[in-house]
Amino acid sequence: QLIRSSWYSVNEKLRRRVNIYLPAGYDSTENRTYPVLYLIHGINGYEGSWIERGRAIHILENMVAKGLCTPMIIVMPDVNEGVHEDRPSHHTLWNNIFNYPRLCHNHNIEKAMVELIQKIDSTYPVSDKHYIAGLSDGARIAANTVNLLPGYFEAMGMFSPVVHKSQL
Repeated sequence: QLIRSSWYSVNEKLRRRVNIYLPAGYDSTENRTYPVLYLIHGINGYEGSWIERGRAIHILENMVAKGLCTPMIIVMPDVNEGVHEDRPSHHTLWNNIFNYPRLCHNHNIEKAMVELIQKIDSTYPVSDKHYIAGLSDGARIAANTVNLLPGYFEAMGMFSPVVHKSQL
């Protein structure tokens, strides 16, 4: 089940889009908890990138069916500058490239990620297993989010990271 939703970032004073995948057989009335994986897109992506380009749900469902991993919740937020619930994302790449120096230093999106994580933890039956991964600039955001929540994540994946030591 894919839920297209949003969360309000108090830090940023705006509402951002997010896709939340709930595993097959998910039932909110059960006492079962699920690991959660946060997938963060790259600089020209949006909340649907991991589904459309990365085929994350298809891959996860195949792995679960083969017994290679456990069912989990996947959270895929839109983390781009200036793109949120009430704005189109068609100028995302240029907008983010022009804002990149500021994006790397103000950490507003990472603070918004903490707010999203708190919302997910209070809304869904999340276990104590939390994972985060990011592609390109999403890897930088993932690393900074991990630094804001020491001890929270079991593991972090960084795919083709765009990370400079001075930005962490």
